[in-house]
Amino acid sequence: MIRGSEFIVRLPALTLSGDDAEPEAPGGRLEEMGQRKSRGYRILVVDDNVDAAAALGLWLELEGHQVQVAHDGEEALAQVEHWTPDLALLDIGLPRMSGYELAQHLHACPGLSELPIVAISGYGQKADRERSRRAGFFAHLTKPVGLERLGPLIESLLSDAPPAD
Repeated sequence: MIRGSEFIVRLPALTLSGDDAEPEAPGGRLEEMGQRKSRGYRILVVDDNVDAAAALGLWLELEGHQVQVAHDGEEALAQVEHWTPDLALLDIGLPRMSGYELAQHLHACPGLSELPIVAISGYGQKADRERSRRAGFFAHLTKPVGLERLGPLIESLLSDAPPAD
């Protein structure tokens, strides 16, 4: 049996009280979980699955981040020539250039040698995680990634770092 990617999307509910009540702003629960930031970060998302990349990019934007999305390594490298990310979230199984290769190319770019890079991949075996570490990834998350894990990880990687210009 062939299966594709599986995603779980959780959206905050609007709460109404009374006939003409204004909806309460969603996000109170996210704030309680410590996922709201006082400032947004510049995040590069690279995934050849267009829908997965768009969904992740949208969630990051809703969290207040500036997001650039690329669908392969060459497109990602072209984007960082004119846009400096604070963090990169890379799929490993990219066409033409693997996420491992892309991570090494990104770290070789001027100003990106210390760029935090996180693998978001369907590859989750111990050997895959070790290969990610050797390629310069700061973390390796296996799909489907729960947003409750990704938000705190982003904050922990970037909270002490000044945002890129």
